[in-house]
Amino acid sequence: MATALLGVWVQDDTGPVLTSRKRYHFKPDGSYEFVFTSRNTGSLQQNVLVREEGTFTAEANRLTISPKAGRPRSFPWRVEKDPYVGDVRLVMVLPDGTLDVYYRE
Repeated sequence: MATALLGVWVQDDTGPVLTSRKRYHFKPDGSYEFVFTSRNTGSLQQNVLVREEGTFTAEANRLTISPKAGRPRSFPWRVEKDPYVGDVRLVMVLPDGTLDVYYRE
């Protein structure tokens, strides 16, 4: 198991009207939890859009996420330092080539 992946990773997107947050928690037992929330700017009430649990495997540069409900998905991944601010980040390369970037919580 890739220990660099373990822990909590977040991606925040703050806009003028809506703020969203994606949060992965990769656990040492091979399970994970993903939660996607949104809230209106200025509000404290969060709406849970997606809650997902399942298992994951991380071998070499391939991450496979297998939700309890739904189809597994697999893509390249890496943990690296952000070239601009130096923070550790998790980068997943989605099937369309888009980088899905998360930072340690």
